[in-house]
Amino acid sequence: MIHLKMMRHRLLRYVGITLGCLIASCSINLFLVPSHLLTGGATGIAIIAYYLTQLPIGLQTFLYNIP
Repeated sequence: MIHLKMMRHRLLRYVGITLGCLIASCSINLFLVPSHLLTGGATGIAIIAYYLTQLPIGLQTFLYNIP
């Protein structure tokens, strides 16, 4: 019973993380980029580099967050 409860809790955490990433990526690609707005952090740097080089924002954000 405890094992089932832990699996359910872990599954809910993964679903929450996936849903949060989906919402964040949609807000960047559907709102910030078409409006030519910036945000802070690694995503803001990725958006600036996207405007200069046309490299994908998602890939850049991933690479900037590795360190």
